[in-house]
Amino acid sequence: MADGGAVHQIGSAPPPAKFFEGLLRASPDGIAVTDAAQTIVLVNEAFCELLFAPWREVVETSALVWMQQLAGDAPQRWAELEREARLKGTCRGVELRITKNGETRYLAVNASRLRTPAEAETGMLSIWRDVTDQIAAEKALLASQTRLWRAERLASVATLAGGIAHEINNPAGSILAAAEFAQLVKDEPEGPQQAETAFKTIIEEAHRCGRIVKSVLALTPGWQSDRAIGDLNNVLRDSCDLLIEHANERGARIEWDLGTDLPAILLSPQEIEQLLSNLVRNSVESGADRIVVITRAHQTVRLTVEDNGPGIPAEIRERIFDPFFTTRRQRGGTGLGLSLVWGIVLDHGGTLHVESASGGGARLVAEFPRAVLPGSATREGA
Repeated sequence: MADGGAVHQIGSAPPPAKFFEGLLRASPDGIAVTDAAQTIVLVNEAFCELLFAPWREVVETSALVWMQQLAGDAPQRWAELEREARLKGTCRGVELRITKNGETRYLAVNASRLRTPAEAETGMLSIWRDVTDQIAAEKALLASQTRLWRAERLASVATLAGGIAHEINNPAGSILAAAEFAQLVKDEPEGPQQAETAFKTIIEEAHRCGRIVKSVLALTPGWQSDRAIGDLNNVLRDSCDLLIEHANERGARIEWDLGTDLPAILLSPQEIEQLLSNLVRNSVESGADRIVVITRAHQTVRLTVEDNGPGIPAEIRERIFDPFFTTRRQRGGTGLGLSLVWGIVLDHGGTLHVESASGGGARLVAEFPRAVLPGSATREGA
């Protein structure tokens, strides 16, 4: 060996005792060997430092007594570690909290059972690592993340409140204006007819307020309408007439490519109609003149709506499902449509993602889990 045998080769003559003494001294972790009676028979300096005691006070004393002298959960955790090492041969990653002289430390301990060549148990080897700084850093990181999460929540609440106020303010203003107009013309010859028109405006705007509130409620966790096992295609067909009319009025056309033999899903027809309506209207309002609605059976039931519009820039894709986020505010966009779609899909146990369509445009894909039909589990298990 080089360097006069400083490196020990496995299989050669056993190294001298000083070699092992050097290993113990060099280890940054505490090392302790206890015999079958839990008496400490060998330790290094790092272990003594963890116990806040000099070497001479540690060796040939009971490990259990030392654990009992340390506040925290050391006695209980040591008993668990010793028992598991005896039963399984090794025990890894046991954490102990010890306190002495007002100082608290957190230790991670690995232990292995010691045996003679004849398999007689002779004791236990344990390696102790001080993880106090690591745990403090983890706590600081968690506190920082919590503060960040709270700040983001406050920002989200502020955005939500501002969006609701903005959306409600418009119909509320129309209601007020119509009511004041009706009051102003009530005594004029044409007053009753003009007031009737104003009342219609008030009713329409009140319904608009209701739709806005319902859309916001649909974003809250746990909100859902009645659901039943049904055929996605049937629901889409029921809603197609109004959507086709809406698209035709704006110079767009809708193509339907509905797959055959779709598995049933658990759905709310009203919510699915609202989902499709929002996706199609979003495509039309983006400037697309061709929208394709596709359904297919995979591991899930997949609904795809793709268009040939301008597409969705990469820099805003992560925000398009945020409540009240819209790039069409000046043209009357509320920013509730896609966030409502997101909430409906999630409440149906599905997933939603956006892709770039071939040839430009956007493709939004919603996937719904197949319904478990009554008796299907029994038949599968038969």
